[in-house]
Amino acid sequence: MTTIPSTDEQKFLATLQECLQPDNEKRIAAEAIYQDIPDEQKIVLLMSTLRNISLGTPLRAFAAVLLRRLFQTQYENFWSKYSPDQQMALKKELLARITQIDDDETIRKKICYVVAELARNLMDENDQSQWPEVMEFLFQSANSSHSTLKESSLIIFEAFPGIFGNQAEQLTQIIHQIFLNCLNDQETKVRYTAATAFAAYLKHNCDNAQLLNIYRDCLPFLITTVTHSLGNTDDDTVLKALVDIAENVPKYLRPAVDDIFNLMLQTMQEKDKFEESRRHLALEVLITLSETASGMVRKVAKKYLNRLVPQLLEMMVDLDDDAEWSTKDTIEDEEDDSNAVVGESSLDRLACALGGKTVLNYILTTVQTMLQNPDWRYRHAGLMALSATGEGCHKEMGAMLDDLVNGILVFLKDSHPRVRYAACNALGQMSTDFQGTFQKKFHAKVIPGLLSILDDHDNPRTQAHGGAALVNFSEDCPPRLLVEHLPQIIEKLEQVLSRKYQELVHHNRKLVLEQIVTTLAAIADTVAQEFSPYYDRFMPQLKYLFKNAVSVDYRMLRGKTMECISLIGLAVGKEKVCFYH
Repeated sequence: MTTIPSTDEQKFLATLQECLQPDNEKRIAAEAIYQDIPDEQKIVLLMSTLRNISLGTPLRAFAAVLLRRLFQTQYENFWSKYSPDQQMALKKELLARITQIDDDETIRKKICYVVAELARNLMDENDQSQWPEVMEFLFQSANSSHSTLKESSLIIFEAFPGIFGNQAEQLTQIIHQIFLNCLNDQETKVRYTAATAFAAYLKHNCDNAQLLNIYRDCLPFLITTVTHSLGNTDDDTVLKALVDIAENVPKYLRPAVDDIFNLMLQTMQEKDKFEESRRHLALEVLITLSETASGMVRKVAKKYLNRLVPQLLEMMVDLDDDAEWSTKDTIEDEEDDSNAVVGESSLDRLACALGGKTVLNYILTTVQTMLQNPDWRYRHAGLMALSATGEGCHKEMGAMLDDLVNGILVFLKDSHPRVRYAACNALGQMSTDFQGTFQKKFHAKVIPGLLSILDDHDNPRTQAHGGAALVNFSEDCPPRLLVEHLPQIIEKLEQVLSRKYQELVHHNRKLVLEQIVTTLAAIADTVAQEFSPYYDRFMPQLKYLFKNAVSVDYRMLRGKTMECISLIGLAVGKEKVCFYH
C-alpha cells in the first residue's frame, strides 16, 4: 500500500479521536474533515491505524468499523484506483491481521467483518470469487489447532455465507465437515460461533432441500450447543441463532421438534434462573416455529399446548398494580418487551398460526378459571386473551359468540377499572373480528353496556376506552341498527362532551374529550343523514373548540375536532353545513 507521511497519520489519528468525542460540535467538525479525505486515502490511513497496536482498542475498533463501512458503501469508488499489487497487499494484510492471535479480540472480530465485506465485493457476476486466497485461509483457519483462528473463520463465514460462490457445491463435504467438527469442538466459543455461522449458512441455502439433508447430522450437535449455552452463559447469541433457523429453515428442525419444545418450555419456566429477555427468546422460538411450520407443530401440539398456553396467560397477568393507572390523562405506550405485552402478542400469533381447532380449547379452559379469580389481574388477562384470540380462532369462536359476549358483558360492571377496560377492549376487538354478525346479534346489549362506561368519570382511561370500543362497534354496524339507539347515544355523548370541555378549561384534562370527539365523528359517519337533527346540538361547541384549542398541547385535540367537523359535514350534507356562518 501507499506510504504516507507520519504527520498525515498524526493528523488523521487526531481526527478519529475527535470523531469519538461526546461534544457534538467537535465531533461534527471532525466528521466533516474525515469526509473530505479521498476514499482511497482513507483506506490507507485506516489500515495504518489498525496496524498500530500501541493505540487504544476504542480507536482501532472505530477504524475497523469505518473500514467496513467503506467496503460496504464506497467500494466501487476507490477499489479500481489501486494497482493489482496494492489490492493484493491490502488483502494479504487483512488476513495477516486476523492471524495475530495475541491481538485484541474485538479488533480481530471487526477485521473479520471487513474481510467478509471485501470478499462479497470480489464475487463476480458468475458467482466466482476473485479472491481465492480467502477461501484457502478459511479452510486452514477452520482446521487450525488455534481456537481463535477457528472462531475467526466462522465469523467470516457467518457474515458472508455465500463466500464460496459457485464452488460451494463441490466443496460441500469439506464445509459439512467443518461445521460438524466446530459444533462438536472442545472450546465453548468455537461451538457457539459455529452455531451462529451454521444458522446463517442454512438461511443462505434455505431452498436447497438436498443440501439441508446432508447437514441433518449436525442437528443434534446444534441442539446440544443451544442447551449448553442456556445452562452455562448469559449470552443469548446461540438461542437467537435457533430463532433464525426457526424463521428461515423450520423444516430442518423437524427431527428435533420435541427436544426444542421441551427445552424452550423449560427455559420459559425458569423464572428465578433466567432473565425475562431469555425467556422471551425461548418463547419466540416456539411461536416462530408455529408460524413458519404450522403443520409440523400441529402434529405435536397436544403434547405441549397444555403447558405453553397457560404460560402465555400467566405472562399476561404480570401487571403493575398502579393505583393511578385509570386516572392518568396521558397514556404512555406500554413497553414492548414487558411480559404482559409479549404474552398477549404471542397468544395472538399462536392462534393465527395454528387456528382455533388446535388452540381454542386450551385457551378457554385457562381463561374460564382466570375470569373467576378474585385478583383483578387474572380477570384482566382472561379478557385480554379473548381479545387476542378472535382473529386466529374466528370460526370456532363465532360458533360460541353468544356465550362469550354474555360472559364479557358482565365485566363491564366489574369492581376494578382495569377489568372494565379489558371488557371494553374485548367487545371493541370482537366488533372488528366478527364485524356485521356481531353488531346484528348484540347491538341491544353492547351499545347500552358501552354507554354505561361513559359515565365512569372517576376513571377517565376506562371511560375513554369505552368510547373507543363504541367507535369499533359503529364502524362496521349497519346504519339502521345504530339509528335505533341514536337518541341514547347522542344524549350520552352530549353530556360527556359538555362535562369534559369544562374539565379541559379548568383542569387541562383532554384524554376523554379527544376520544369523545372521535366517537362522535364515527357515529355521524355511520348514520349519515340521520345525524341531521343533532347537528345544531354539537356543531357550535365543536367549532368553538377548534378555534380556541390552538396551543401545542392541544394539537391532537384540534386535529380530531377538525376531522369530526368534516365527517359531520359530509354526513348531513352541504345544505345543513354553515361552517363559515
